[in-house]
Amino acid sequence: MWKWIAAAVALVCLCTPSMGISADIPGDLLSPGAEPYSQTWNHLAPASSAISLTAQAHIQSEPALMEFIPVAFPAISLQDQYNDGFNAPDDPNHGWAPDTMGAVGPNHFMVALNDSVAVYTKTGVRLSHVSTENFFNVVVDGVVYPRTRAFDPRVVFDRRSDRWFASVLERSNGYNNHLILAVCRTNDPFAGIWDKYVIPVGEPALNTCEFNTDYDTLGVDDNGVYFGMMIRGNICGTKAKIVATPKQPLIADVPFLGPVYQWGNITDMYRSPQAAHNLDPVGPSDPAWFVSSSTNGNQNLNYRI
Repeated sequence: MWKWIAAAVALVCLCTPSMGISADIPGDLLSPGAEPYSQTWNHLAPASSAISLTAQAHIQSEPALMEFIPVAFPAISLQDQYNDGFNAPDDPNHGWAPDTMGAVGPNHFMVALNDSVAVYTKTGVRLSHVSTENFFNVVVDGVVYPRTRAFDPRVVFDRRSDRWFASVLERSNGYNNHLILAVCRTNDPFAGIWDKYVIPVGEPALNTCEFNTDYDTLGVDDNGVYFGMMIRGNICGTKAKIVATPKQPLIADVPFLGPVYQWGNITDMYRSPQAAHNLDPVGPSDPAWFVSSSTNGNQNLNYRI
């Protein structure tokens, strides 16, 4: 739904000591009043000015990793959704863009759309097809989520942990809406148990301004699970938000949602920051990255650390 501007991205680095989130930074990813180091690069500058020699050496020495899908096959279509009753022609939301998302694991292909979620074998056998609302359904403190519709799904397979991660936004009444995270206990998204958590990223109304959470993104590394999103005000402008939570509690033998850290009021990143899905080994104090185009100049590359 949101478009990348290839010539300009803003890069955000969050330092993530101990399980990816610093426990001594309460309630926010940055200490109150702390200002991250920032700089702007022109996209026409030589590449060497944007990548350290150490990073260049790492990139050049990293062996190529190629994975092959045995066959090609069509996944969920609009007609499939009609046939299974997930997107009927008289649905008031009929006509939504599908927001196609998919990921490949050791033995499965999983696709998540605005109206349905499906799991296939790698040879194209469809194992399941359920509505997005059904897949992400969870009850927290007596409240059934998603409260109305679910939209903007994301799904990744994290081969570092051999687990599936998926997220979606729930619509609520249109404002102060939250994010639902689903984590599979195995590498089998069809037969494995999915644990689901509501992450309260929505923001309540401020005076006469109401806020809608939109365009969520999802990324995973060894330390944490990361989300980016846009907070859209009905009369008071738009801003971005970054959210993070430790990964280890989510993949423990008895899974649970650890502390959730949020950094909002980001005004120099256009639309939603995209959390990196990092497949490299990451140390306990290594950074986690987000990317987005700049709001200050489409020709610039911005970063924070």
